[in-house]
Amino acid sequence: MKYACNYSKELMKLLKTDQEICDYIKIGDFGNTRQYMQEAYKLKPLLIHGFGWHERGGIADTKIMDFEWMNKRLNSFDTPFLGMHAIAFKQDIEQFSEGETVLKHMEKIFNEIQGKLNCELIIENMDYTDAYDYKTTVKETVVPEFLSELIYNTNLYMLLDISHAFVSAHKLGIDIYEHLDRLPLDKVREIHFSGSHFDKNKGFLDIHGIMGDRDYQVAKYLATHSKVSKSECLQMITLEYGTSKYADEGAIKEQLMNLKNIFKGDLNAIY
Repeated sequence: MKYACNYSKELMKLLKTDQEICDYIKIGDFGNTRQYMQEAYKLKPLLIHGFGWHERGGIADTKIMDFEWMNKRLNSFDTPFLGMHAIAFKQDIEQFSEGETVLKHMEKIFNEIQGKLNCELIIENMDYTDAYDYKTTVKETVVPEFLSELIYNTNLYMLLDISHAFVSAHKLGIDIYEHLDRLPLDKVREIHFSGSHFDKNKGFLDIHGIMGDRDYQVAKYLATHSKVSKSECLQMITLEYGTSKYADEGAIKEQLMNLKNIFKGDLNAIY
């Protein structure tokens, strides 16, 4: 098992004194974080997550993507696989061919993208809610059965984001564990963990916070789930805590230590 963590200046400080904290640094190759990629790569390989073209399953076609650039960057920074979002906006669907379903469109787009990448493509579940001040994916794309069909039909693997699962499960009226059980857990390549947040008026929100008991209980559940442990597909545990603007060194270290202990089988080692 390998472990990754969101880029932050605090993570950089920790890695300079302890190289064993994580194996990869998760970072976006766009916007503010692009300027930190070379610095980060001096310490660890990079788990690139996004290129700033709003790559997603619902795009009209793949012309917005510069695959030569993407492959160059993925290879240069030793990124093992690329996660991409199972997002379809309402505006995307309005541009689909007549009679084309969201599922079939996403299958086509993701298969085309995989054919042009020099590394493995994995598909990330997203968060459906009306509580954010920006548009989110349509409800259909977060239904577990939709995601299962998408993963199995494309023969790709899944990036399971736990905070996204909390948000979507709540909006679908499903218990988080039932939601997880209905997902293709036997095809999970990477898991994103961060602190879930519940607002009594808005429901669950994805805030990339510090993990709490609720989040660790889900980690324990997945670490011992037969579909996860027996599939041998899971390769990466990623802590999605920390940004280029702020993180706490102690929180980074503690969360990564706890996740490592859990996935090594020591379910009681939570500090």
